[in-house]
Amino acid sequence: MISYHGSNILIKEIDLSKLRLYKDFGQGFYCTEIREQAELMAKRVARIYRGTPYVNIFELDENINKLNH
Repeated sequence: MISYHGSNILIKEIDLSKLRLYKDFGQGFYCTEIREQAELMAKRVARIYRGTPYVNIFELDENINKLNH
């Protein structure tokens, strides 16, 4: 699955230690399957924190969190 993350920095590797605690849905690394949504977030974050808007693209394994029964 392709996921997008809008930011003001390029992210080569997700570092969970850098996540903010008090996000809308709690601490986490937020992604979307909708590229346009990530583009809007990247512009917003770059405007607030300065920097260049980037859409980071990640290919995630959909089966990684499924339990084997």
